[in-house]
Amino acid sequence: MSGAGAAGGRTAALDLLLALGLALAAAALRVVAWDEVFEGGRTWIFPGDPAYHLRRALLTLAEWPHVPAADPFVNFPEGAPIKWPPGLAWLLAGATRLSGAGAGPDRLELVASLIPPLVGGITVGVFFLSARFLGRGAALWAAVILALMPGFVQYTVISRYDHHMLEPLLCWGILRSAAAAAGAGTPRGYWLGVIGGALCIGLSMLTWPGVLLHLGLCLGAVLLAAVVLRRPGREHRVTRSPIALRKCLIT
Repeated sequence: MSGAGAAGGRTAALDLLLALGLALAAAALRVVAWDEVFEGGRTWIFPGDPAYHLRRALLTLAEWPHVPAADPFVNFPEGAPIKWPPGLAWLLAGATRLSGAGAGPDRLELVASLIPPLVGGITVGVFFLSARFLGRGAALWAAVILALMPGFVQYTVISRYDHHMLEPLLCWGILRSAAAAAGAGTPRGYWLGVIGGALCIGLSMLTWPGVLLHLGLCLGAVLLAAVVLRRPGREHRVTRSPIALRKCLIT
């Protein structure tokens, strides 16, 4: 192996170790309330929206992979249709099924409590790895700020199973994929970016109905970059960003 190849391998290994360390530290920060959540042999779920996400997941677990389109407990006794995408119910019910035999309400509550800090840690690690084009130092600081950001900590704390925990990861995936497609030097790299963005958009649409707001923010950010970052000799890359994002949406 050449000296340059060995140095590149060491750099990649160091980046992976940094990403893993950041992910573990971010996850650990989000489970400081472990004793309060798992108290007296019970699992205490964060109040509010997470409780209903658990109910839908429990119904899905019983009729896997069917997610009920209506709930008799809403607008009782007539019931009402539930206009919420099935992604969160599939994620929790599927993870509970994979956790082993005897999966029931208690196991579902346990899994639901652990997913948010896990998502928080993964988001921080992925953010660092995908932001290395800014330079390792800048990517490291950005990941640390994200890990400690109060709003993000609040939405990825233990037992708070809600769609907000996935928004930063999927939104960043859309933006980073569009940027990768715009800056790709080969057709293969371009279409990998487009397909990656399309997958993130699809997952977002399965997660919550307000995803169109994020798509609008992403398009606005890309268009702003096309104006602010325009430089002689770079127009082809910058102006391709909105086109790449549009192809992500179409795909």
